Amino acid sequence: ALAPLIARYSPCAAKLNELPYATVWIVNMGFNKPVLRPKGFGYLVHPPLASPVLGCVWDSSLFPDHNRHPNQTRLTMMLGGSRHPEIAELSEPRVITHAIQAIRDHLKIREEPCVIQAKKAQSAIPQYEVGYGIWKRKLHETLTRISPRLILSGSAWSGVSINECVTQAAELADEVQSLLNGSL
Repeated sequence: ALAPLIARYSPCAAKLNELPYATVWIVNMGFNKPVLRPKGFGYLVHPPLASPVLGCVWDSSLFPDHNRHPNQTRLTMMLGGSRHPEIAELSEPRVITHAIQAIRDHLKIREEPCVIQAKKAQSAIPQYEVGYGIWKRKLHETLTRISPRLILSGSAWSGVSINECVTQAAELADEVQSLLNGSL
């Protein structure tokens, strides 16, 4: 997303466009009754398995205070990614069919969700492939030549998890404060 904004600095924009991203479908499902036996975070699918599912988060177990009533079950399933890029091209109804089949196969849930929605997160996950560290260093050097005060942040720069993004935001705030105070 940054590359077009700095297009006039073509070496930098071109470098940003080198990083590959994977597309993921996010499917949210809701049930008005408890359909999960265990409580927990959810699960990840082991890469060698043929399933297009990356993982499933058990939202109602993780965030029970977000439930509208105590018996509610909410799930978020992620499909596609770099292991199954063909999923990115499927229609929303086909993705939903895959998600429902996965909860039947993986979790033995036979009930139909009362609410279901799917959203394609296009180019959502940066792929830290071999050479990522070199790419990051060269990009940083190019950015510094444009402006020593230009600071990058985001999942492509230092991690895709929520924890990494929160940590990154705190570090970025400190760095900006130092810049404003003139200590950098």
